Amino acid sequence: MIVKEYPFPIIPNHSEHSEHSEHSEDSEHSDSFRLIPPHPRWVYYSLFTFHFSLFTFPLTSSNSIIFSILLFTFRGLLFIFLSYLYASNYIYAMIHDVVLLGAGNLATSLAVAVNNAGFPILQVYSRTMESASKLANLVGTEPICKLERLKTSASIYIVALPDDVTASIVSVLPELKGCVVHTSGSTPMSVFEGLRAKGVGVFYPFQTFSRSRIVPFSNIPICLEASNDECYATLEQFASKLSGTIVPMSSEQRRWLHLSGVFACNFTNHMLALAYQLTTEHQISFEVVKPLVEETIRKAFEGNPALYQTGPAVRNDIQTMERHAQMLKAFGLADLYNELSLSIQKLSESDKGLKNRT
Repeated sequence: MIVKEYPFPIIPNHSEHSEHSEHSEDSEHSDSFRLIPPHPRWVYYSLFTFHFSLFTFPLTSSNSIIFSILLFTFRGLLFIFLSYLYASNYIYAMIHDVVLLGAGNLATSLAVAVNNAGFPILQVYSRTMESASKLANLVGTEPICKLERLKTSASIYIVALPDDVTASIVSVLPELKGCVVHTSGSTPMSVFEGLRAKGVGVFYPFQTFSRSRIVPFSNIPICLEASNDECYATLEQFASKLSGTIVPMSSEQRRWLHLSGVFACNFTNHMLALAYQLTTEHQISFEVVKPLVEETIRKAFEGNPALYQTGPAVRNDIQTMERHAQMLKAFGLADLYNELSLSIQKLSESDKGLKNRT
């Protein structure tokens, strides 16, 4: 096993997905495949051999009736078992290779995760060859910047591009033999309308990504949606090798999840950025704030965060709130402070009413 060195920080990960493997340069991506799970065809062969061997079992008058009953029961169970395997798409389900369209924040962490899971990445596409080459070199594959060079035989095509670019790229894709998915939280699956492919869907990792920081996928919830059962089965098997949390989710549900993520992640980070500004402006180490933030987050996931709200707004401490707003005028943050305080008070009153009714 060759451990691959990445030129930027990787978040520590103690799961089986943290192994960084590298394919041999002599192997051909197009000829290799990964079976998920191990091929049950061998189970079928074993059962068939055992089934056939029963006919050589020596029959006597004392055991013929019992044997007939056991044989009939075994045949029925064998039929049910094989039917389940076929119905579940497990017998011939295999993922040959992946094409990644995009080389940005999410695409970088995703490419590393896919590579580490052992799936060959056939190509990396970006609008500029510089971006495509940077990520392609990281995972040892072919960079392209023109869709005319896109190979059409991959099992999965992952469109990891900005929302405002996805539709324009999808509209010029050629006919593809695999499943085509995008990674957006707010873009519906209907963006693929008119695309000729084996199936379309959504592969949405619910996490924040930065290009300079590799995030392991093992604990990231991956939300899946697909146009047909076969495509969904392929995506589910693929995703299960990257993460332990797979969530089936409709486009409408995903839209609301994405919005909740804006509050939980983007707005939270903005509040922290403002706290950083206030502390550093007055020669206070931002590290002093860290224990407060960690305890707040820990309590928030013990139940309804509104029930753990503290501070002057929820206490309706008017004098303190007025002093704070006055202090923030120089930073242009007084109105934001007042709006957030009012929102805290409204939500607190709403939750109190709900708690009293229950």
